[in-house]
Amino acid sequence: MTINYHGAPKPKGEERTYPNQVSREGVVGMEHNKWETIPRSHYATAPFTRFLSGYADFTITTFHPDFIKGTTSTLQLAQAIAYTSPALHWADKPQFYLNSPAVDLVRSVPSTWDETIVLPSSRIGYQAAYARRKGQDWYVGIINGSDDVVKQSLDLFFLGKGTFVSTLFKDVPGKPVEKEKELMTAVKGDTLKVRMSPGGGFVAVFRKLEAMPYGGAIYGKQDVDLRFVEGADARYTLDGSEPSASSTKYEGTFSVDTSCQLRARIVGGDGEGTEISAWFVTLDVPMPEEDGDTILRQGSTIELMNLTSGEIYYTLDGSTPTTKSTQYVNPIEMDADTTLKAITVVNGLSSKVFEKSYQKQPAPSPLPQVKLTELKPLSATVGWDDVRFNLNLNGETISVEGKKYGSGILAHAPSMLEYKLEEHFGRFVAGMGVDDSKKTASVIFKVQVGDKILAESPILGSGLTWYFDVEVPEGQKTIKLIAEDANDGNNSDHSAWVDAGFITR
Repeated sequence: MTINYHGAPKPKGEERTYPNQVSREGVVGMEHNKWETIPRSHYATAPFTRFLSGYADFTITTFHPDFIKGTTSTLQLAQAIAYTSPALHWADKPQFYLNSPAVDLVRSVPSTWDETIVLPSSRIGYQAAYARRKGQDWYVGIINGSDDVVKQSLDLFFLGKGTFVSTLFKDVPGKPVEKEKELMTAVKGDTLKVRMSPGGGFVAVFRKLEAMPYGGAIYGKQDVDLRFVEGADARYTLDGSEPSASSTKYEGTFSVDTSCQLRARIVGGDGEGTEISAWFVTLDVPMPEEDGDTILRQGSTIELMNLTSGEIYYTLDGSTPTTKSTQYVNPIEMDADTTLKAITVVNGLSSKVFEKSYQKQPAPSPLPQVKLTELKPLSATVGWDDVRFNLNLNGETISVEGKKYGSGILAHAPSMLEYKLEEHFGRFVAGMGVDDSKKTASVIFKVQVGDKILAESPILGSGLTWYFDVEVPEGQKTIKLIAEDANDGNNSDHSAWVDAGFITR
């Protein structure tokens, strides 16, 4: 049994007695960016503080635009080299790696090292610059923990003999989510120019042999290239056997169409003895993905994400998409309730149909003439805590989607508030959503009169507001306001009714 202690204190040498302890957290890592923003300086401090006591499960490298927070995707990539753990747990969803120009480095970066050099530009809290060796290959990861643009030189004094095929990843000025990829060759003693954005980074890989792609999925077929120093003799096998001078000689792009293990070796010339291995797996074409919510706000666009290099085709009229349907090129503009259907096509093979329905956010309802906060409920049941009027759990003004409301009711879902209906109550109006003090929640709001549901919202999370404006049937005695927790296991649903009440007949 191997163990990773998540959330545990820093190590104190236990792994010397228990070597099956492969990693432990004990560090402010990437998950903290879900609810706060890690200071830039922390990224350049941890290697010289926490990591001195042993490896750390930092849960490295996010490329998600919402979570890189004050850094760049290149700094995020540099974590895989600057931070050490025998088990590298990557922080993001697979699609953000699969769509990155750094996907092959993500697939192939080592998690243990043969040699480490702390580069001279390092300064605690300002810059963490590391060169690490695995076999004959060298990896450089530089983290800029400052608020400044940094320009400096990188002396490749550490490289071994001969020439290396090299890949550089650089910050793109003003575009923290993007990274520039550059292919080149390098020898010992070369000097590279490095420019890093505030909270940015730099990554360089120097190898004798690499595959492009470095393994991955096969959709019908996959073209593969080997990259190595000119003049070297590279041989490869596809059955997992050890390559030798009698194996197939690499003379250009080849294709694989079934699951296989690629093994390649340089048997002569610069880099002789270097060997790599990569797995390719036959898979069904994955559907496109869309990571947003189902609410269409003013000017909303829908952005589809492709997990392959194929093409996406979609429809908005409910029909099944084919290659004759509209090809996805730019984000899709929507301004009405719509069902989107889409497929991905690769090498003539089609995915299953992705389907998602969207609802347009209603216009704000009119303000009530009789406020709900001025009425006493006949009954109130809440999943947790008490019903709160005009204040959230922190004792602050109720706020939904960044807007503060002087009139609001916080009733923790699941909850039900029942009010008496006066004869002159003609319409019930309200806004609703999750109080901004809670970032993770999912609630469905309903209005019920008698045994009939008069209105129902979609699932609302943090940062979404929905509105009701419903006619109250005559002759009814009570109205029930219901907030359900969407049955997702989330028990932290701070549901709020805001500017709620009645308009008289």
